[in-house]
Amino acid sequence: MSMAMMTMTGEVGTLPATIYEGSLVLDGFDHDNIVPLPLQAAGNATLRLMLADDARRIHVSGRDISV
Repeated sequence: MSMAMMTMTGEVGTLPATIYEGSLVLDGFDHDNIVPLPLQAAGNATLRLMLADDARRIHVSGRDISV
């Protein structure tokens, strides 16, 4: 994944980790628990993930995402 002007909050912890749920918001359109691949999108992007058994949450925000 590549994202311009990326910022991240939350505790990533030990990797690799299982992703239990997540969402990707692209310019206001919410993709819950699924990401279209391949992906190239201009504009604002926010990725929210819940990782592993201890429910760690991370939020990644930026612009112009590609996967």
